[in-house]
Amino acid sequence: STASLALLSNQQKRQSLYTLWEALQTIKTLQHSDVRLTELMEEEDYAGAIQLCLECQQAAATYKHYHCIKDLSAKLQDTLELIEEQIDVALSRTCRMFDSTLYSKLQQGYQLLGKTQSAVDQLLMHYTACIHNTAFQVLFGFAQLNKSENNLQKKQYKDICSLIDQDFYIPCLLELCKGLWAIMHCYHNASKWHKTNRDQLTSNDVKSYVDGKLAHGRHRVWSDVQSRIKTFILSSELQGFKYDDFIMILDVVKRFIEVGEDFIHNPSSSEPPTDSLNEPLRQQTLAYFHAHHRTRVDELIMFLDNEAWQPLLSSQSIYHIMTSQEFKFLKQTAYQYHNEVDQGITPSEVGDPGSKYFDPFDDEGHPFSDLQKSSQDPDANKPKPCYESYENSDDDDDHELSRESSSVQSLKSPAHVQGPVLTNTALHVLRLCGSYLKMCDVLKPIALDVVMCMSQLFDLYFHAVYSFFSTDENPCPPHISTPTNSVSNLQISPPNLSPAVDLHQASSYYGITERIVATESLVCLASQFELLHPNLEEMIPALKKAFLQQFYSQTVRAAVDVRVPSYLGVAVHAIDAPTIVAKMSMVKWDVREIMSQHNAYVDLLLNQLTNFKTTLFAAVRTVVLPEEVVKVIWHHCIAICNQVFVEGFSNVKKCSNEGRALMQLDYQQFLMKLEKLTNIRPIPHREYVELYIKAYYLTESDLHQWVQQHAEYDHKQLTALLSCSSATYSSSGNNRKTKQR
Repeated sequence: STASLALLSNQQKRQSLYTLWEALQTIKTLQHSDVRLTELMEEEDYAGAIQLCLECQQAAATYKHYHCIKDLSAKLQDTLELIEEQIDVALSRTCRMFDSTLYSKLQQGYQLLGKTQSAVDQLLMHYTACIHNTAFQVLFGFAQLNKSENNLQKKQYKDICSLIDQDFYIPCLLELCKGLWAIMHCYHNASKWHKTNRDQLTSNDVKSYVDGKLAHGRHRVWSDVQSRIKTFILSSELQGFKYDDFIMILDVVKRFIEVGEDFIHNPSSSEPPTDSLNEPLRQQTLAYFHAHHRTRVDELIMFLDNEAWQPLLSSQSIYHIMTSQEFKFLKQTAYQYHNEVDQGITPSEVGDPGSKYFDPFDDEGHPFSDLQKSSQDPDANKPKPCYESYENSDDDDDHELSRESSSVQSLKSPAHVQGPVLTNTALHVLRLCGSYLKMCDVLKPIALDVVMCMSQLFDLYFHAVYSFFSTDENPCPPHISTPTNSVSNLQISPPNLSPAVDLHQASSYYGITERIVATESLVCLASQFELLHPNLEEMIPALKKAFLQQFYSQTVRAAVDVRVPSYLGVAVHAIDAPTIVAKMSMVKWDVREIMSQHNAYVDLLLNQLTNFKTTLFAAVRTVVLPEEVVKVIWHHCIAICNQVFVEGFSNVKKCSNEGRALMQLDYQQFLMKLEKLTNIRPIPHREYVELYIKAYYLTESDLHQWVQQHAEYDHKQLTALLSCSSATYSSSGNNRKTKQR
């Protein structure tokens, strides 16, 4: 029994010692676990470190009856908290540079800790801090270039924004946008990771919580980012920037707004996108634009004061507004829009969030690279020649800008400008309009202000051409609504015709070339504005389109009417009216037989018109007379000749029926020869003369009614008609009572 009991006692001791040995082995492992934990943390195996730490805590709880374990348990708890802190630091680093492998390890660690939900909350806090820190660091770096400022570390972000030197403003804005975009890019990738690995979450509640937080977080991140850019813009005085630099600023901010729209784009979300950047941009743009417009108006007046009214474009060239550097952005916008329409894409269907400005840059690059290159290239924004050879034009569907007269083909020579006529000032107006529209394209809310200022530029050019070249005495006046009110509203001194332009010299045929260049450049300018009409319609709000319709109907489309008073200044010199009238007064009109030969004054009048045609065409050396211009001039000449005929007939003291037939013969001969000379059929305004001749034959009652109905004849002409009319004249003398009535 003693031996057996001793054997059992030894076995029991052996088992106790074995248990103690296992416990000591575990305790030894626990004591050395910090080394392994350090290795795992260095390897960024956060899940492995947490798993090891949790296992160590569980083992420590098993052997807590050992005194040495108490200190070890406290140490393990401190280690776990340290691991959580390091995981949080690593999580904050993903806001600046996202690594999917590292992020996966972090999320596994948080899942082991049971803190997946709090991890998302912590992530959003890190993004907010990262946005503010990045913005401050970028601004601080550029503010240091301002040597006059000290103690920058103690200044607020808003104060530092106002310290950025104008020379470094655009580079600073680009760096700020790039830095904030990089943070948004990281958030976008983190959201994609959660969408891809959503099934790894343990419960539906956790999944819903994470999805909701991340969706709301996009708007929160975009709001924080906007606030940094907004503060930077509003803290700066942009009115002192050059136009190209200001447009670059608008382009950068517009691109950043597009980045934000792509970032928060979610067709299924009911949360409206925030657009707080648009308002400060609108404020700064309006302030800059009105100051810029005032300067450009003064500049345009200087152009008009010094304009020589000579054609600008070279031979056989054609101008189209979309070939101008200032308008190419409209062509690109239209191409992009039509391309999307052709593919059946609506704006709300253009890809998932981040598909345009984030996913394409996962490997390298950023959305501002092209703008950054433009800002570094001093020649990038300079206007390029905006006229191209017609033969080299690739726009087959371009509007036809001019038609050349078939009646003056033989007068063309290599020195003639055969395309649409533009002056240096007209081209300047178009370029200004292009630069104005660029602001519209960037910021739609100021579109109405911009278009109104564009209309003022057109009005000023219209007013100058009309006031410089119109002639008041108009034989066939159309109604022309000149934009006088719009010009006076600008509160400017009206432009003056350059002293170098003389419209009274017979050698230059009273400035015929200058008149053609000025008037046809206005017509060409109006045609280019017509091409812009659809673009302006899209930019202006529906409630404000009445202004645009009025501008086009009453001003732009009235430009062609300026031809009438402008070319009258040339047509009035076509004939020697007093000489013709004097020759007519020498004709014997009270003949007693029907004459078969017209009078000599008709041939004299036709010879003067023939000489006028030859001299006129010879005087035009640098431009080709458009068909429309030739017609207007001939219409004036014909109207003047008709007035001469009526004036000559009204000087007749005695006239027989045969004499009245001779009047008709003379006028018909004139019309027949005139058709061959002018190639105009039918001859306009002929009724003015024919009705006056026929009135000689009217009876007393008909003549009384006729006089009341025809106010186009003056008092002298009507009195002369009564003196010689068959109704008031007989062989016995004048019928005084009938005449007086």
